[in-house]
This record gives sequence, C-alpha cells and structure tokens, in this order.
Amino acid sequence: IFTSTDQVVQVNGSAATGDMDVLANHTPSIEHIRPGVVEVILEYKSSLALGSGGCTNAHPVSNQHINIVEAAPPESFSPKAVSAKLHGALKVATGNGSEEEKIGSRKV
Repeated sequence: IFTSTDQVVQVNGSAATGDMDVLANHTPSIEHIRPGVVEVILEYKSSLALGSGGCTNAHPVSNQHINIVEAAPPESFSPKAVSAKLHGALKVATGNGSEEEKIGSRKV
C-alpha cells in the first residue's frame, strides 16, 4: 500500500502492548501489530488499511518499517459480506454449527 518514497509522518495501530502512535523520529522499538485497522498519516493525506497483523520496527536512523502480511483499504470490503461471515463464524464459535463446520474450525 505504501512505498519507501512516501513521507510518513505518523502510524497509528493496535500493538500487542496496547494502542500505539508512532511518530517520525520515534525512539527505536519493535512491536507486534494485532489484526485490525492501521492508520498511516502522510504529509499530505491519511489512509486506513485493515491488516492481518504483523510487526513494526522503528530504527535509530528514523526509518519505520511496517510489515503486515495482508492489508486492504476498508472500502474494498462489502459490509453485507463481512456481516454474513461474522454471523457464520459466531455460529460455529458458539457450538451451533454443523459437525463439518466444527471440524473445519479446529483445523490449523
């Protein structure tokens, strides 16, 4: 979604240690990013992405690397499809799915 030539000012996301805002020139750190919304603020615009989780590294030379396996802008998702998938997942999670669904949910 973003390249090294983009001038990122701030990144907001949910890390394993809690919500975080990483500004340009941030103290060097490594954080695990939880699945969810990641906001990237550039000098000229702000963008949101739904990510599958990953990690972020702030380097001593003020470079910020954000590694997320899968990410997509929120507008690429259909609210109706998301609602249907969530309903199906909750059905299986509460034990009300078919035997086939329950077995499928246990597969790694």
